[in-house]
Amino acid sequence: MRRKMVVPSRRNANARSTGTNSVRKPNGPQPKNSMAVTNVLRRTTRDQSAGADGRPVGYHSAVIYLDWAATAPTLPESLAAAGDWHANPSSPHPRGRQAAAELASARARLAGALGVEPAEVVLTSGATESNNLVLQSVLTLLHPERGLPRRDTLVIGAVEHDSIEGAATLLQRIGFRVLRAPVGGDGAVDVDRLQELLDERTYLVSVQTVNNETGTIQPVDEAAAAVADGARRSGTRTLFHTDAVQALGKVPLPLGPHVHAASFSAHKMAASGKYDALI
Repeated sequence: MRRKMVVPSRRNANARSTGTNSVRKPNGPQPKNSMAVTNVLRRTTRDQSAGADGRPVGYHSAVIYLDWAATAPTLPESLAAAGDWHANPSSPHPRGRQAAAELASARARLAGALGVEPAEVVLTSGATESNNLVLQSVLTLLHPERGLPRRDTLVIGAVEHDSIEGAATLLQRIGFRVLRAPVGGDGAVDVDRLQELLDERTYLVSVQTVNNETGTIQPVDEAAAAVADGARRSGTRTLFHTDAVQALGKVPLPLGPHVHAASFSAHKMAASGKYDALI
């Protein structure tokens, strides 16, 4: 039996359907930004009977989805791999131990893919959490009596993701010095200008690998090397972090010797749920 499956579209009450497979254009003025993405929704049909592989027969693309930089549609393989682990991996009962084993296996596979040790992988609920863990680590330098530490400076790129910018702004409000490295006309961080911002007070530098709005690939390796060189000259150790969420699976990862931490997100690669990591 064939059933009609209607994919919801955002339309006003006066919008009319123009046919089973017609394309509906969004109402109202469209953004002028050339990077803006319009998701085209269609009404289509699907045969509900399953084939030999368990997938519906006659399934037609119901959605032309172009916003992969925001999140990727979940792959069936990812759902299958996630399994049914409704148990606390810290629990001592058999199902808890099984969940713990699966978690350890996933951590080891991710570490192997990234070229790090499993103990270096911190699993989080989202890239925002990962980024905040890194930036808020400077709070451990605070002394209840002496207040702000001598090394009270963070340097971030001027076009970072909101999760980085938001955390930096919060630290700025409580007294930390936050400097923003400018970008050039191509949207890439100016490494020379970045290096000029560094001094003996700099504790952490964070520059994303790929910009989430423009797609600009940032010169992370060059920036990290410049930060390491500046720290060496000042006799300090400055940490370098990169938000690599938009890079994983798309471009080579800048995980060289001068990069101390990096954030990743699985849902950008068609994984199910919120499985993210910080290394």
